[in-house]
Amino acid sequence: VFIARNKARLLFRLGTVNSIIIIAGIAIGAQFGILGVATGYAVSYLVFATPLGLYFMARAIEVKLSRMLAIFVKPALITIILAPVLLIYRSLVLPWTSLGLVAGAAAIFLVIWAGMGFGLYRRQFRAILDLLRVRFNAKA
Repeated sequence: VFIARNKARLLFRLGTVNSIIIIAGIAIGAQFGILGVATGYAVSYLVFATPLGLYFMARAIEVKLSRMLAIFVKPALITIILAPVLLIYRSLVLPWTSLGLVAGAAAIFLVIWAGMGFGLYRRQFRAILDLLRVRFNAKA
């Protein structure tokens, strides 16, 4: 996005600042062991680097930040439902092989994602189905 908008200098500066933020998070976390390093990285990336990147990306494409963030609302809703369901599934003691457990998680994911996705993205789903109908009817 930055390069396409001729903002390579901004991309470089943003990358430099984000690197400093993430390295600081890792350095602070290193005092608490490997879990601290992972936590420091995650917090610095999610709390500081990502919002900073989104802010400057919105400026680069000349869109209000609120409009850009609105794009994330529907996927966030799906995640808010999926995460606890999959965590509960993971905590169950099932007599399945590892492959069976992964297949079960994948099935749960697909059912929830498709169900919620259809509800939240109905117009897009219909457009895809219409395109598929046209494509396959044209070959028949």
